[in-house]
Amino acid sequence: MTAFSAPTRRVRWALTRRALDGLLRALDPDEHRAADRYERLRHGLIVFFLGHGVVDAEARADETLDRVSRRIDEGTPIRDLGRFAYGVARLVCSESLRRDRRQRAAVRALPAPLPSPAEDSAEVPQECIRRCMAVLSPDDRALIVC
Repeated sequence: MTAFSAPTRRVRWALTRRALDGLLRALDPDEHRAADRYERLRHGLIVFFLGHGVVDAEARADETLDRVSRRIDEGTPIRDLGRFAYGVARLVCSESLRRDRRQRAAVRALPAPLPSPAEDSAEVPQECIRRCMAVLSPDDRALIVC
């Protein structure tokens, strides 16, 4: 990157039909068995994420399968698809937990909210008015009261 070039943004990859078909073929050449193996693998990934305390386990399982599909679509040789998928799941899990920790820390760092007017006692504004009126001259007080 030169001093004059714009920083490149990472483009988010989206699952394509071709990539999904590649994943299904890698699971099993038979369409019906592949669909069954896909569902079993997805369920196992959901259980894995739940067991590791990941909040959105279904979304993380889908993200894992998307990443595996992408690798297959890119031509990455995969000997054991199940092991590979769980390896990807470990990475997704650590990313997710790290992101959750950062979000919780950011929320904890927020200042405490101010009490709403409904929570304030009705006497607090009256006391404030009394103190303000006490510092005014008698003529200024008379102007405000009128």
